[in-house]
Amino acid sequence: MNINTIFVLTTFQTVVKLLSGILINKVFAVYLGPAGLAVVGQLQNFISLVINVASGSIHTGLVKYTAEYSDDHEKRRKIWGNGFYLSLILSGLVIVFISLNAEFFSELILFSQEYTSLIAMLALTMVFQVIYMFILSILNGLQDLKVFIITNIVISVLTTVITVWMSIDFGLDGALYSIIICQFVVFIFVSLIFYSRYGVRFFYFGRFKQVFEKDTVKKLLQFGMVSFISGVVLSLTQIGVRNIVVNSANLDVAGYWEALMKISTYFTMLFLLPASIYYLPRFAELKSVSKIKSLFLKSVVFFLPFALFGAFVFWLFKEFFIELLLSKEFLVIAPLVVLMLIGDIFRILAYLIVNLMFAKKFLFRLILLDIVYGSVFITLVYFLFADNGMVLLGYVYLFCNVLIFLYTIQFYLNIDTLLEKKGA
Repeated sequence: MNINTIFVLTTFQTVVKLLSGILINKVFAVYLGPAGLAVVGQLQNFISLVINVASGSIHTGLVKYTAEYSDDHEKRRKIWGNGFYLSLILSGLVIVFISLNAEFFSELILFSQEYTSLIAMLALTMVFQVIYMFILSILNGLQDLKVFIITNIVISVLTTVITVWMSIDFGLDGALYSIIICQFVVFIFVSLIFYSRYGVRFFYFGRFKQVFEKDTVKKLLQFGMVSFISGVVLSLTQIGVRNIVVNSANLDVAGYWEALMKISTYFTMLFLLPASIYYLPRFAELKSVSKIKSLFLKSVVFFLPFALFGAFVFWLFKEFFIELLLSKEFLVIAPLVVLMLIGDIFRILAYLIVNLMFAKKFLFRLILLDIVYGSVFITLVYFLFADNGMVLLGYVYLFCNVLIFLYTIQFYLNIDTLLEKKGA
């Protein structure tokens, strides 16, 4: 498949994913209201946290080593086998732990013990998501990109249809249980696609029958360490902030904040996703510091005007966009939009440098960035929210994004010395 076809399919996949998220959150906003949006956000972040732990975040490593060992089937099967068993072992431990503490997690995450059975069901079905993500990682590593991209597009459509239908017909309970149903439906779909593509032999247990090797597992875990810590810190931060807001105010305020962060996600995705697709591999292949700096400056010159213009237009018509993406009930967040947009500009600039850090494998600095961001955010909210209300969340978001911008700029200004020390 040529590069033009890949580009078109990837762009279409991104658009479908973005529209899917917008439609789902529009339905949540209209049919569940702010409180329902907050509860669903809690469950989504909890699932993200659990999946990160249950899978060991090995998916990036699976993609890399599946592609790298394309001519060595024995090494490739060893990677698959160890990755598969590691995922099953971690999933098993997580299932037992969550099932035994379902009542506690229901109260902590969803603010009520009435969802204990939901949490228990989630624990049992979580393994389906772990396995289908494992299969998708192998598809990606095998460079079967057309099937991989089309499969992801269909997954977005399936989850949208199921989630929208159940949310409209059954309200908050429908929205929450749709997440579990989607896990199972997507697992069946992905398994059938993979089976039709590669046949029954791939699923034969013996193909994964390998000795559990410490070095292989270590390679997979190390490669996914940044994704693991980033995912865990982000999920814990968002869950923690909502819990503080609910305890100090109410679920509606937490829902307003969740809505603002959804809008922020849509806005930044327009710039960060294409930036990572294009600039990450470019930064990785460049060795000359002058060329790296030149490419970074070109990325800033290209993205910054669009980001500033987009932010200005969104701010100018913020009430219209809030009603379009959410509902009139969420117009209360309009005064916070300017803080969000300024924070997003700093975030976009920072993550242009993060692409460089990732490409040159400054993993410790990336991990430190996520930990500092999450720690500062939740600490400020914990000590200051009760006296300042929802507006504080906007200022904290802006402050934390300025902080990571300064952190990444410091890295960029010292890139010559850092690359020399690293020998990159």
